[in-house]
Amino acid sequence: MNNMKLNMVFAILLLMSIFVITDVNAEDNSSIKPEDQPNFYPKISTEVIDGKTVQIIEFNCKLAK
Repeated sequence: MNNMKLNMVFAILLLMSIFVITDVNAEDNSSIKPEDQPNFYPKISTEVIDGKTVQIIEFNCKLAK
């Protein structure tokens, strides 16, 4: 009975190791299309509201267009 439990533990560890290795490789090989990349160049404007200087940062959003 103990031998069967030990074999099950080793089988589960082997499957988990294979899953982790393939998952890491899948993340390394993935690429982001240019149209899916976020807009890293925001429009920054400065205004004075109630005597305080406020910076407004605007990003382009696909959903808003």
